[in-house]
Amino acid sequence: MHQTWGWLVDPHGRVLVMLDRHGVPSLPGGRPEAGESPCETLAREAEEEVQARLSTPSPLGYQQVREHGRPPYAQLRLGALLRGLDSAAPDRDTGEMYQRVLIPARQANLLLGWGPEGDAQAHAVSRIRAPLAIRPAQYVPETGLEFTEE
Repeated sequence: MHQTWGWLVDPHGRVLVMLDRHGVPSLPGGRPEAGESPCETLAREAEEEVQARLSTPSPLGYQQVREHGRPPYAQLRLGALLRGLDSAAPDRDTGEMYQRVLIPARQANLLLGWGPEGDAQAHAVSRIRAPLAIRPAQYVPETGLEFTEE
């Protein structure tokens, strides 16, 4: 696997999406460091990029990525339950501060624009956590959030 990305789900079935300074949405994730497992990669990247604390990730599948001028590569998709989000901080690698948004899983792929493959991944998220109660999308405060079972 060339990269590992995560569908991180709160207790209400919302997915954590990060927005860069241009408003481009993405899921937390990135490339593994030497000797790192996919689960370790996701935990590290989620903490560095969006200050997320999560449960042990579960595999959801992979997505083949084709970019101009590069050979195709695979991105592993994992899912994990969010335990909390600490105060916002710049990404250690890029210095960028991402806006954090919680979006109902069924709507996340509309924002991400990944088509049928993304729809299948969003549907698989329900195996991680069925919503406790319907909650609307929300921006995450810079001070973070703690999640409790209702």
